[in-house]
Amino acid sequence: DGSLERGVHSIPLPQTVGGRPVLFAGNHQLYGIDGPLLVREVLNERGVLIKALVYPPLMGKGFGDGADATSQRSSMPLHPLPYPPSGTAEIFEMYGARPISARVLVQLLAAGEPVLIFPGGAREVFKRKGEAYRLFWPDAPDLMR
Repeated sequence: DGSLERGVHSIPLPQTVGGRPVLFAGNHQLYGIDGPLLVREVLNERGVLIKALVYPPLMGKGFGDGADATSQRSSMPLHPLPYPPSGTAEIFEMYGARPISARVLVQLLAAGEPVLIFPGGAREVFKRKGEAYRLFWPDAPDLMR
């Protein structure tokens, strides 16, 4: 009916849909703090921990060494500034986040877990002028294709 409902009390969770898994897909807003805020709100209000799947470097998985690592670092959204900010991995780990991969997604959904993904990823976090509310889908096949 188009009415707006505030809060997280009406969102579907596995226990409200017959134990089936639930996949949440979002569009990052400014600085990407929306993911942790949503996970925390659902945990506080509903007692359910949504498992967020995040870009591996945000989980402290790093890039390793060598030419490939240098190339990957230079493609980070804030390069050459330090990214991710200090403490990011610890916050994600505290709320049960996992590095994003198709294998992890399938495992969590098969276990009946609610899962949160942001298909636009890190690029979507740092929108440029005129990009508000725009989705960023990768050109190459990835988790969502």
